[in-house]
Amino acid sequence: AHRGSAGSTFQSFTLFDHIRKKILVIKLDHLGDFVLAIPALTRLKARYPHSSIDVVLGSGSAPIATSLNLFARIHTFAFFKTRSSESASATERDVRDLLGRLESHYDIAIDFRRQGDSRFLLARVNATTKVGYETFDPLTDDCLQVVLKSHPDTAFEATPLNETSISLQMMRLVDALPASPNDYVSLPELREPPTITAAATGSVNLNNGTL
Repeated sequence: AHRGSAGSTFQSFTLFDHIRKKILVIKLDHLGDFVLAIPALTRLKARYPHSSIDVVLGSGSAPIATSLNLFARIHTFAFFKTRSSESASATERDVRDLLGRLESHYDIAIDFRRQGDSRFLLARVNATTKVGYETFDPLTDDCLQVVLKSHPDTAFEATPLNETSISLQMMRLVDALPASPNDYVSLPELREPPTITAAATGSVNLNNGTL
């Protein structure tokens, strides 16, 4: 609690504070997979409405990503070949170039791809909280702070994940983030902080009012 000049007291608390996080989303697959991520992406933005979100994606998904107006920065990365039948491909030089374009630190980094082939990038990003599905590689999974259980993909075998829509799988990653009372809070500024300037005459202007 703090005491004002007139003897009144008020309680200092963080409820309704604007959460301003730096968030990185990794979605390294093809356009159709990115479209399926839109519900999770909009949920992420709704959860942190005042935060800055960067995204790493294939160049083919960049136009629709731009049209969503969700991202502060869009970074393209040629991880997959043009055709979905071709395997993933990226050189160490490509990876270092991408890492050099990203922010030096993020509060949250999420890999929305369930398959673990792109998780190496999440492991190398500098972030306080890294979120993704498990890859079954202990060295990679140990780099993540939030790891959702996965199941190996086996032909002609049903698993709890391949029977779940891909969009829902990605929304579960957003829901797995540590909760805060300020999640989904989007309020106007209740008050503007005072702007104080000292004039040459020694008078002080407070929010355009002279004292």
